[in-house]
Amino acid sequence: MPCNAALFSTFLLLPYAAALKQQTNQQVEHRAEGYETRPKKSFTMPAQPLPVAPQIPDYLNGHNILLFGDSNERIFIQFLCETYGAEVQVVNTATCKNQLLEFPFYKESNPYPAAYRFCHIPKRNISVMSAFHNGVLTTGSHERWHAHVITSETSEHAKADIPHVNGTTTVVSSADLVCFWTSAVASNLPERPVKVVVQSSLWDSVMAKKFLEEGSWDADTIQRKLSSWGSGWNISDSPHSALKAWGWMEHVELLLRAVQIGFGVQELYWRTNPNCPVDDAFVNGLSEAQAAEMRQRVDHGKGIWTAVSLIDWRMHYRAGDNTACDFIHYRTEGYKAYLDLLWARLAGEAP
Repeated sequence: MPCNAALFSTFLLLPYAAALKQQTNQQVEHRAEGYETRPKKSFTMPAQPLPVAPQIPDYLNGHNILLFGDSNERIFIQFLCETYGAEVQVVNTATCKNQLLEFPFYKESNPYPAAYRFCHIPKRNISVMSAFHNGVLTTGSHERWHAHVITSETSEHAKADIPHVNGTTTVVSSADLVCFWTSAVASNLPERPVKVVVQSSLWDSVMAKKFLEEGSWDADTIQRKLSSWGSGWNISDSPHSALKAWGWMEHVELLLRAVQIGFGVQELYWRTNPNCPVDDAFVNGLSEAQAAEMRQRVDHGKGIWTAVSLIDWRMHYRAGDNTACDFIHYRTEGYKAYLDLLWARLAGEAP
């Protein structure tokens, strides 16, 4: 009797298993071909999709395009995907070895701001994915002042942008996140060659401003008192010396090497950051210093920099005033400028 019952149960489950397999195959096929439906917005957008989508260079057909950065990547991927009629999908978890990374729910208008996002561009063999990190200053030995301001009990970032790893809220080094990024790509995108764009700007500079404000320190003067925070910030009499005091370029190199090894790519891209908010001299000074450092390293081309090409958004777009900004984000024209530049640089068509 038990044997007959087992056979009967198996017989009943066969049609269900076949249907499930067919559904899974359809989902994979659908995913690889791209979606035709217009996406639903997952948060309020400062930019509107373009009525006429720019031509994607044929060279990029058959590629996955990966964008690693901050909330500008989150907004940009939504803008890009909507412009091409692609459905944005949000991935709230990823694994690395025996670790489970989960992003917490934040609020209804922007439920998972730091989650992975991806889309498959219809009628093109191209997928785009974005991933978030808390700035390169988390790599190596996380700079003390930076860790302090991110994890402060009063910080909104702890609620929105810091993941849970195996159930514990944890700031993960940007370099260590690469393992989760590769896992997310393998789980959600078709297997293709990849183009990888990396950046780190605002999660270093804006956190620096917040840290100074918390201590009621003047951002425009020498910060000798900050030496008590260790080697993370010694003297900051200008944005350029602040980068040196943080060891910012050394942190950048740690992230670039981790991405290069993790994805097994010979060529990497780094994007610079434009000038929103226009009236913030401190953050803009740091963005300019970061861009200048990147241009110099890429031009000299030594070590890891032989593998890096620059997507210089800052050089190609400048917001005239704050009406072109949404705080640290951009309006439609800003993201359109980045979209045009991205396609051109990835296809080797722009300086």
